[in-house]
Amino acid sequence: MRFVFFRKDRGVSEAKLGIIVNDLSVLGFVSFLLLFCTRLSGQELQVLDTANFKFIRGEIADKDFLIKMDAKNIDDRKQRGALRYRVQDYKGVVEDYTVVIKAGMGDLEAYETRGMAEGFLKDYHHALADLNKAIALKPDYSEGYCERGEVKKLMKDYKGAIADYKKATELTPWYSEAWYGLALVFDAMRDHKNAIGSFKKTIELTPLFSEAYTLMVEDLIAINDFTAALADIDSAIARVPKNPGLYEKRAAIYQKLASPEKAAVDLDKATELKGLK
Repeated sequence: MRFVFFRKDRGVSEAKLGIIVNDLSVLGFVSFLLLFCTRLSGQELQVLDTANFKFIRGEIADKDFLIKMDAKNIDDRKQRGALRYRVQDYKGVVEDYTVVIKAGMGDLEAYETRGMAEGFLKDYHHALADLNKAIALKPDYSEGYCERGEVKKLMKDYKGAIADYKKATELTPWYSEAWYGLALVFDAMRDHKNAIGSFKKTIELTPLFSEAYTLMVEDLIAINDFTAALADIDSAIARVPKNPGLYEKRAAIYQKLASPEKAAVDLDKATELKGLK
């Protein structure tokens, strides 16, 4: 399973790792871990680079040497493509798996990995074609539907994205990332009611995923259900007490409820947690 959302626009809270303890589903954990990895800040990515990527790049260098010695060795190409994916060298991934596929070794992994790399490169039409082939090879592959749903979402084919995410959740009901993807599509469509339902399912499966709480609260505010919004953000803070964004979100709700004193307390807490106080 190698699906991750095509964006890196948010930081990550240390508390998100608590899902390891709370979610007993292996797929749920792997799904959440990949969500976690897509939201690393530049500084955190640098730490990962020194801790892990350097070793992987060494393995890639070994494969470079072997391929230079025998360019027809497809196994080395495939292995290097997988390694390149792990260090986010998506152009290299496409290059290697294209050779693999042209050599007649286009299996599920080859089409899926190349499709995901094309997605990261914003080559959505080729990504969609490859993911279609991956699903054709394994029609009950929930990750494939989730990955294709993400590509369709980015292409603004929301109807198609919803169908794929729903198929993924039907095949694997505890697939938290598919539920989250579904919620984001409903959000993009301003379908707040269905977005709230999908975020609730995401939270049920990944209870420490604070971003899902935040986005769900935004939907509740959009429909003027401030009481439910406050209750949900209180629950989120109880689970993830060191996330400054949650306090900022609750402060905004208190402002809506004409409670400026409580809002000020939460804003002070958010500032404290950011290390600015």
